[in-house]
Parts: sequence; structure tokens; C-alpha cells
Amino acid sequence: DGAIREAGTYYKMGESSHHCDSRVYLTLEVLPTSSGFGTLNICASELPYTYGDYTFDATTVSGTYDVVFPAANGCDSIVALELTVRQTGNQENNFSGSWDWYSTFLDDEQLDVLAELKEDLSSYGKVIKSNTEFINYAGGVWSGNLTRIDNEQMYMVQTNMPQPTLITACVANTEEHPITIKKDWNYIGYISEYAADVNEALAGLSVNPKDGDIIKSYRDGFAVYFESIGMWFGDLMLLQPGQGYQYMSKNNDDIVLTYPQLTQSRAKERAKAELNWSPSYKYPDNMTFVADIVVDDWVCDSDTLEVGAFCNGEKRGNARAIYIKELGAYRVFLTTYGNNGDELYFMLYDHESQEIA
Repeated sequence: DGAIREAGTYYKMGESSHHCDSRVYLTLEVLPTSSGFGTLNICASELPYTYGDYTFDATTVSGTYDVVFPAANGCDSIVALELTVRQTGNQENNFSGSWDWYSTFLDDEQLDVLAELKEDLSSYGKVIKSNTEFINYAGGVWSGNLTRIDNEQMYMVQTNMPQPTLITACVANTEEHPITIKKDWNYIGYISEYAADVNEALAGLSVNPKDGDIIKSYRDGFAVYFESIGMWFGDLMLLQPGQGYQYMSKNNDDIVLTYPQLTQSRAKERAKAELNWSPSYKYPDNMTFVADIVVDDWVCDSDTLEVGAFCNGEKRGNARAIYIKELGAYRVFLTTYGNNGDELYFMLYDHESQEIA
């Protein structure tokens, strides 16, 4: 009459209505239950999400869940599921109708970013290229050897008209996408949906930068590392989501950059000084200068001065002097655009007198 707790053959004696003894035999087979472990990564936008016979509702957060599956033998099997609910992000880019440097903070393992970008650009796109591969748009078809967009890389994109794009997907985890930086120039992505100050964004380098290391954007200038004060300075103040960058390393060994996992923008907006000239952005590449302004052997200490670079009368770049308190000096961080072999000449504009020298 007690509880049976294991497999075996059991019997029970009884008395029939005719006062004869009866014996009932029970053969008990205990079927095994199965259990296991699983992992699942989903975007928050995919909720509610059904896994087996279990549905995770819209309020589900990351954690370990016991999910029950009916087995073929009629017994339940239990899977301890390690569920990661990834944040969903919207990446917006406004392509200029000329050249732009592009990267993505959307997880390249969760989405074919290149396919989405090609669809959004449509006939407004002309070229998408990395430093080794490219595709171009002609006759209604994209063709070339570029097959994917990786989070770690920067890509140059040429459009024939201004075109906004919007792509929605899981946000990449920066710790899963470290960027290897080799000596000399590297195309690097910015893997965050939030803007960050240059010094904060690059704090995740595996070793300290070398004096004179450079990070540069296409339109927003560049910054140089000054080893003597351990900081980046220049007219590039923020790394922006969706933008691509180039990093020039003077380190002989490979270094690794892991961006911080930001949950909100901690960047402080700083207004840039008014400029007199505007360069041509029809060239995919640029070149950088760090300079002093010297007139008649006199080093000019004024932020009212703007240097313009020209080639055959075409404006190729311009920048105003910036005062760096830590150096006690003014520097010009000048980005110029063009092709190899172009010869540049320079002009000086004084914003105080409104005169060109």
C-alpha cells in the first residue's frame, strides 16, 4: 500500500468476493527523463518569441529558463536555456550624395547589413568599398567582390544623390567585436549606438597609443595622441554612431581596441568655430596636417586664423587654429581631400579682419 519509487515487479494480495485469495502483479518500468542545456540569443524586437512549446512574452529579460519539451516516450524533457535578449537599435545614416565613411553598430552576426544597405540605397548608391573589396551599382544591379559588412571595419560609400537610410536590428556587443589594429593605417568601425568623446572611446586600447598616433574621420577632422600628456587632441572631438574612421598606429606590434559598452551618450557637445571656406568632398580619401601658423618668422597665437588648402583653385580643406591648454600652444589640425600627386597651396583667412592673406 506504500508508494513505489523504483522500477521492478510488485504484487499485492487480496481476497475475492468468493473468499478466495487473489494476487495482482505489477511490472513497473520507469522511463528516463532527459535534460540538457541550450543557449539562445534574440533581439528584443523579436519578442514574444516561441521556443519549443514555450513562449517568451514581451517583458522577458536575459536569464536562465527551464523549458519543458514533450519527449517521444511520453515523458517531459527539460532544457535549461541560457537566454540573452539583445537590445534592438535603429541605425540612421544620411548619405551626402558624394563620399561618406560608413560603419555599423548593428550585430553583423544577426543581420546581413550589406543586403539591407544596398536595398536602402537602391539606385542612389554608386560604390561601397573596403580597403580590399568593393561593389558598384550599374544597370540596376550591384556587382563586385564585397560580400558582407563587418562591425570591425570602415567602408567608403559613394552616392549620386543625398539619401537617408534606416536599418533596425540587434545592437552588437562591443566585447564580442574587438578590433585588431596593425602598424600604419587601418580602416576601423565605431561599434556603438551612442556618440563618445575620442579619449573615452579609445580608452579600451590594449596598450597606450604611441606619440603621433592618428584617428581621422571623413568630414569631422582628426585627433592626434600626445604622449607627453596622455591625451588625444584635434578637431575630431566625438566618435559618432554609423560613421567610419581610419587609425594610424606607430606601434610595431598589433594592438586591440575594444570600445566601451555605452548605455547612453556621455559625449559633451562642443561647438566648432565658424569657417570661411568649405572643401570639396568628391574624393574618397583625405590627408592630415598638424601645423603652426608662421608669418614672417612669427608664430601666430590666435584662434581667429583659418588655413585653407587649394589645388588648381579648388578648395580642398580648411581648419582654424585650436588652443591646447595642456600644451600652452595653438595648433592647426587640417584635413585635405584629393588624389595622390595633387599639389596643394595654402591661404590664410583672418576672421577678425575678414581678410585673406
